[in-house]
Amino acid sequence: ILPPAPMYEEDNLSYDSTEAELDELLTPELLEFRLTNEISRRGWLLFMNMESRSWDRRFCVIQRPFLILFNTDRDPVPRWVLNLSTCRISLTKPNNDLKLGVFRLVRGANIYYLQGSSTEDIDDWLYAMNPLLAGTMRSQRLSQTQAT
Repeated sequence: ILPPAPMYEEDNLSYDSTEAELDELLTPELLEFRLTNEISRRGWLLFMNMESRSWDRRFCVIQRPFLILFNTDRDPVPRWVLNLSTCRISLTKPNNDLKLGVFRLVRGANIYYLQGSSTEDIDDWLYAMNPLLAGTMRSQRLSQTQAT
């Protein structure tokens, strides 16, 4: 029995080198992150489900720099983890689809919309995610209300 012929004769690749290159391509890259015991905030937030255009209620925990989502407050397994240090956070202006008290997390091409129960609730969540940004947004909002 003869060994299999090289896949690309014009490249002069042997079977062994092609297999090694294939193994290298299929090797996953894993990032390890360690959660601290310090929880900045925990509670319920609504997440916009972009497929159904409906709001899904999720239990959220912020252990900076991570936002961790669970299906319920008793769920032992995190369902989603987002590194907040890689996201851009901003408030949205109300329109037909988005209500007041909605903010968005932008990470690359992905946009996640989150909604709290009130403006104060959103302020608390923003402060837990990024205190400097939350203070800046709060002072801008106060200056706008005083100007009117």
